[in-house]
Amino acid sequence: MNWLRFKTVVLGIFCVGMAHAQDLKKTTFKVVPSHLTAQFAGAMGAAAVGPGFNYGKHKRWDSEVLLGYVPKFDSEKVKYTINFRQTYKPFNLHLGNHLSLYPLRTGAFVNTTIGKEFWMSTPEKYPSKYYTFSTKLRLNIFAGQELAYHLKSKDLESIRFFYDIHTSDLYLISRIQNTYLRKRNYLGLALGVKLQWKRF
Repeated sequence: MNWLRFKTVVLGIFCVGMAHAQDLKKTTFKVVPSHLTAQFAGAMGAAAVGPGFNYGKHKRWDSEVLLGYVPKFDSEKVKYTINFRQTYKPFNLHLGNHLSLYPLRTGAFVNTTIGKEFWMSTPEKYPSKYYTFSTKLRLNIFAGQELAYHLKSKDLESIRFFYDIHTSDLYLISRIQNTYLRKRNYLGLALGVKLQWKRF
C-alpha cells in the first residue's frame, strides 16, 4: 500500500513538473525577440540597432527597443539614444512566392538621449518657463512602407527593408508656429533592415 502511495506521489510530481515545463516553454516563446532591426538616421542617431517583437493577428504589431549612436560632430563626445518604438502594419500584398509588400507601416516612438547635459525640466540657471520643452525626451510619429523577402530557411523567416518619414513633437510645434518652414525643416527620413527568424 505504501509503495502504491509512493508511486502515486512520484507520478503526481512528474505531471506537475511537465505542466510547469510546458508553461515555461510558452513563456520563453513569448519573451524571445522575433527580429533584429538596424536603422540609419531617423531621429535615433546616425545608426540604431535592437531587438523587436511582433504579435497580434497576422503579426501586424511590432514593439522594438533600439540603441542609437550619435557621432560627436562638433560636440565634445559621442552620444547614445534609447528608443522605444511601436509599429502597426494594417495589411500586406503578396508579390509572388517570396515577396510581400506592406504599403503602410505607421506608429510612434519615444526616445531619450543619454547624458547629464540633457534635462527633463528647465534647469535652475534659466528663468522659470524659459524653455517650455524637454531636451531629454522626444515623442515622434512616422509613416512608411516595408518590403519582406521570405527565405527558405529552417531558422530564418525573412529579411525586410523599410523606410519611414518621421517628425517629432517639437518639429510639429515649430511648423505650426512658423508656417514658412519647408518640409525638409521638420520631416526626416529613416532607412532600415530587419532580420526576422522563426520562433518555436
